[in-house]
Amino acid sequence: MRRLPFVLAFLVGLAEMAAPFEAAQPPAAPLRFEVTVARDLLGKPRDGRLLVVLDRNAQREPRLRIGTDYGAPTVLGMDVNGLSAGATIVVDGKAAVFPLDGLAKLSAGDYAVQPVFDVSRDLKLVDAPGNYYGEAVRVRLDPAAGGVVKLALTRQVPPEEMPAELKEALKDAPAAKPAAKAVKPAVR
Repeated sequence: MRRLPFVLAFLVGLAEMAAPFEAAQPPAAPLRFEVTVARDLLGKPRDGRLLVVLDRNAQREPRLRIGTDYGAPTVLGMDVNGLSAGATIVVDGKAAVFPLDGLAKLSAGDYAVQPVFDVSRDLKLVDAPGNYYGEAVRVRLDPAAGGVVKLALTRQVPPEEMPAELKEALKDAPAAKPAAKAVKPAVR
């Protein structure tokens, strides 16, 4: 019985010495998004801006809600040169983030996350013909906890086509005539 206090004191001492080792856990890997391009999506390498859209509203595709109004989704963006089929690009805290000062400022919560690759030079719209995008995925994000979210670019916005009714109507319309002929100035 006399040894019991000594053994208890020894065990308590060991527990106190081990406590810092238990509490010291490696820091979480920073939050990042890995965007992979479907193997059959791009015919040739493309340059553009890769966006990752984070939206708490699951009513519509996040890419269709991008804007500057209150409640608009958070958008991460980075320029990419030579993106090719099968490639994987990492979008992380180094990317530009709107409207936040950085990815670390993102509130933890449930989000719909969608990748977009903007290649349109004429129309700066995410749903412009020729742009690429993927399905939105629902995920819980917490920058403090870190983690990896895997996304895929799998679709292309189709080219705009004239409605069939308009094509038909224009087929029978007379060709437009020039309004005026160019006149050469008189030389004196």
